Amino acid sequence: LAQVPITVYPTPHATPLGAVALARAALDPSRSLADAIVRWQPERVVMPQWSADRASGFRAAWDAEVALAGGA
Repeated sequence: LAQVPITVYPTPHATPLGAVALARAALDPSRSLADAIVRWQPERVVMPQWSADRASGFRAAWDAEVALAGGA
């Protein structure tokens, strides 16, 4: 729906490694977040399968349903 490529981390440990990167950055405010993150290469990249028009139409229909339900 977002129409952006998704990079897949090569192991299931992305969340704890992300928490460690944030902790490293917090412990040393002079360190940039880019320097706190462990270098990695995506296992694969998943590209959007829907056309931009189809994704936009789906989002519009969803927004309409939310509005009908009183959500927005």
